Amino acid sequence: MCTILCSLVVGPGSVEWLRRLSIVPGLAGLPLAFVPFYTLSKYGKTVGRSYMSTAVLVDRGPYALVRHPQYLAYILFVIVFVLQAQHPLVAILGSFTALLFHRMAMREERSCARRFGGAYGDYARRVPRYNLAAGVYRWLRRKSS
Repeated sequence: MCTILCSLVVGPGSVEWLRRLSIVPGLAGLPLAFVPFYTLSKYGKTVGRSYMSTAVLVDRGPYALVRHPQYLAYILFVIVFVLQAQHPLVAILGSFTALLFHRMAMREERSCARRFGGAYGDYARRVPRYNLAAGVYRWLRRKSS
């Protein structure tokens, strides 16, 4: 949130091509941010009040490409704000924010490993944590086999 507010305060940066480049992570992040709500709700056999509390390991949809689609989306959105603002303070806050998202993902991985055991280990070997390009490549290779 601080990254967003700071980027709004400092205003847009002066390098136009960097601001235009920010469209790429922004567009990549949109489906990664919202599709997991549907995917987990439909396939996760939710236990409890949160769509994130699933009784089964979900490896469909965006979870077939990367293990943490929502965290990746949030990190991509941080990159958007950094590219838009082009200010050192926004870059510093953005780096800190991305690091916090990474720490949250690591905590979630430990929790999933405890909850799903060896199945999560197999999933982690098959699907990259954040690398969307590698995830798409691996997914296409699995589909063609």
